[in-house]
Amino acid sequence: MIALVLTGGTIGSAADNGTINISGRVKLAEIYNSLYPPVDFDIFRPIETLSENILLSDWEKLVNAVENIDKSKYDGIIIAHGSDTLAYTSALIAMLFANTEIPICLIAADYPLEDKRSNGIDNLRAAVLLIQSGEKGVFTVYKKYHSAEYTDIYPAARLLEADTYLDRFGCYGGEVWGIEKDGIILKNKNYLTIDKRFYKKIRVNSFKNKVLFIRPYPALDYSAIDTSSYSAVVHYSYHAGTACTAGEKTSLINFAERCKKDVYLASLKSKDISVYDTTAKILENGIIPVYNISPHALYIKALIAYNQGQYDPKEIMLSNLGDEVLPYK
Repeated sequence: MIALVLTGGTIGSAADNGTINISGRVKLAEIYNSLYPPVDFDIFRPIETLSENILLSDWEKLVNAVENIDKSKYDGIIIAHGSDTLAYTSALIAMLFANTEIPICLIAADYPLEDKRSNGIDNLRAAVLLIQSGEKGVFTVYKKYHSAEYTDIYPAARLLEADTYLDRFGCYGGEVWGIEKDGIILKNKNYLTIDKRFYKKIRVNSFKNKVLFIRPYPALDYSAIDTSSYSAVVHYSYHAGTACTAGEKTSLINFAERCKKDVYLASLKSKDISVYDTTAKILENGIIPVYNISPHALYIKALIAYNQGQYDPKEIMLSNLGDEVLPYK
């Protein structure tokens, strides 16, 4: 038996008069069982939303729903989700359920299931096969498009959001966990991983503490940002691990001094290589480096770190929770 957790999104939507929205007429399990050897799905509906509208309270409901599923009754869990914020929710589930005793797979669809171009049922099929293979872990399963020869299986914590032109997802570090092709699960021998994992279970009951997530761009004016309602700041870097240190209003160093919060800079590549002068100055001023992590996983890790009460948030931020961290270069 498989627990099928429905949350809305395109995979639970239909198109009417040119507008796509959540529709009660979409029967994911029924469509699947009409096409493939039937699976006994047990349906859960903790939230129902287009994923671009997902709120912290929705994540609370989803996490609680997955937490409360009796794992002894099921071979695995499949979460059907919208594609727009799939990378964020994938990272959330991967980090909070890294030590899951049964596989958890997240899936989505590029078109509503009634559209013949949709990959939704293909993704569900690959997720079912992955669960039936006995592999453990948290995965995101997504076929590039319906007619593709195989379906990618991503480590959920490393999924990168899809681009806005081709709607193709990526994997941080470039290497997927494996693929499903012709009904067979094939592991990727080049999949990158590190040995150090934070194996203790982390519990988060709510996301009442907010985290500010900043992506840099030239001449970003930090004086326009109010950090008073946030518990911490995570700042993604340019690809070389840099951020601006010039100008009164455009310096990350000056911003960190003003906001009086824990400020993290990611993603640096290694502790043992030379860094640019800008990065060296940033680190000299107490901004905390985080290594080899995607922007989506960085934000989610900070949300977890500052909403759990078991460990120092900095310990969480500098740990590998769900294989979101890549080896040093």
